[in-house]
Amino acid sequence: GLALVVAIVSGIYAIRVYRKKLKGDE
Repeated sequence: GLALVVAIVSGIYAIRVYRKKLKGDE
């Protein structure tokens, strides 16, 4: 239950950080 939620949130956060790095300036 909780582990799944944590995994999903962590994945979304990682994607947001990765995309922000690709943009470079945001």
